[in-house]
Amino acid sequence: MNRKFKEIASVFALAASLTMPMQLNAEPQDTAPQAHDNSAAQVNLSSLNNGDIVDVSTGTFLNEQQLIKDIAKARVIYIGETHNNVVAHLIQARILKQLAAQYPGQIAVGMEMFKRSAQGALDDWHNGKMSDADFDQLFQQEWGFDPEIYRPLLAEMKKAGTPIIGLRPTDEMENKFSRGEAGNYPDMDQNDALHRQFNMQILQYFAGAHGHAATDTTKLEKHYQKQLLRDETMGETVANFLADPANKDKKLVVIAGDNHVEYGLGIPKRAERRVPHDYTIILPDEHNMSPEINRVANGEDPSIPAAGNYVWQIPFVDLDMMKRIQQHLKQQQAPQNHPAPQM
Repeated sequence: MNRKFKEIASVFALAASLTMPMQLNAEPQDTAPQAHDNSAAQVNLSSLNNGDIVDVSTGTFLNEQQLIKDIAKARVIYIGETHNNVVAHLIQARILKQLAAQYPGQIAVGMEMFKRSAQGALDDWHNGKMSDADFDQLFQQEWGFDPEIYRPLLAEMKKAGTPIIGLRPTDEMENKFSRGEAGNYPDMDQNDALHRQFNMQILQYFAGAHGHAATDTTKLEKHYQKQLLRDETMGETVANFLADPANKDKKLVVIAGDNHVEYGLGIPKRAERRVPHDYTIILPDEHNMSPEINRVANGEDPSIPAAGNYVWQIPFVDLDMMKRIQQHLKQQQAPQNHPAPQM
């Protein structure tokens, strides 16, 4: 087992243990944690260690208690993710657990993973009218990813009795929109230059990565419009939750892919446009942050909005690696059989 794997296993184990002390550390278990000087005014966001939590606006290191205290001030708390990174969902579960304990009965979770049309089924699950097996089947139908990747988050929501709000547009809406048919679509801001630039760069990257022409503007525009529809619909759903008098004392935690929350350009900005409110963005990030984000943190380019309010650096662990890590940890914890000493 190489050192890198052991370091990732160490972070995974600490993140998975929701009852353990709240400071993640990427060092092997037999190595003392590295201390950070929390008084430092700036940090280089392109070279964080796994487990580091940083306030992007100041470049200051935080511990987990400080993070929770800060984000609890917001009405809506966005937590991004790379969908197949198990550690991202462990982080989400940790945050949700503490918010639910601090605000019992006052937390709901909006999820990109479910369409609006699934709300009835989601309510059944919340009210104990749906079996876990049926919920897993619903999750796979709605999202396509193995629910085991999201198990820590789903388990914490069930334990806390947290309702789920489906955010995405229905298949019917998306299909009609793609065909150019009239429909009851949300109000869509077509003049957001930063949103367009951000998403076009992503679309061009993926088009090139899959061997397609990244310069086919007609296809790129069609994909962009679909992304815009999803962001506007999810933003509208968040705004509808906030506007409902029944939710006036509740906070909403939104779980969505990084691309939908980074820079506030996707869901956050579109929800705030409809219902002004305070929100914050946490990015569990398994890759180096971009130079643009670092420039914002250092105050060098204030015209670029910060990608998020907080970055929590984590390793990437997919489902296969998770199983390997679990087996590794199980072997570590198993009693060792040593031969009896010779007399």
